[in-house]
Amino acid sequence: MFLTPAWHGTKTTWLLTVLAVAAFEAAYEYETAAGLIVVYLACLFSLAWVKTPRRAFYLGLAIGTATAGLQLTFFYGIFGPMAMGLWAILGLWIALFLLLARIVVERWPHRGAMWLPVLWFGLEYFRCELYYLRFAWLTPGFALSGPRSVGMAAAGVYGFSFCVLSLLSILALTRRRTAESAAAACFAPLLFLIAMPAATAPGPGPYVAGVQLEGPTVDTV
Repeated sequence: MFLTPAWHGTKTTWLLTVLAVAAFEAAYEYETAAGLIVVYLACLFSLAWVKTPRRAFYLGLAIGTATAGLQLTFFYGIFGPMAMGLWAILGLWIALFLLLARIVVERWPHRGAMWLPVLWFGLEYFRCELYYLRFAWLTPGFALSGPRSVGMAAAGVYGFSFCVLSLLSILALTRRRTAESAAAACFAPLLFLIAMPAATAPGPGPYVAGVQLEGPTVDTV
């Protein structure tokens, strides 16, 4: 069950793991299913309550490597078997999140859930912007790049995931304390306003894409 403070059993753990991979793949493959990326984030959030930190780490590694391998199959054509190492690097970030999340919810069982959005945001931003390799591929917010779903990411690529996980943490906290429920009732509308779709729909015309270059392309004499 999602958002329960009890540690998940083996059956629930595997169900959440498979559902996370399936939801991610569907969201990235089909524009009409882009909203399923929320299910992916919800599964990762809930997997913070697996039985052991070791299990959390390896599940995160498996989920991240599987999603990378299914989406970045062209890596194998370029790097051969070494592509599995690159897929695992992406998986390592999911593993690190679940490991830290598991430690946090065990250390602070009543309020640990509120730190999970912060953990995700910090790791995601570091991976995409500060990390040497800048592996921004397969960020959940990128699944909302289609014309029909881009409004869902009005809070930004990183802000979308932060808002979703924040709402999940609010739900987790409000199941426990009345005072926290009152605070959440005031805070939740703010998140909805931040993440609400843009009011203007895209007009007719060609779609324009940009390419970010990581280095100079013109030689100077």
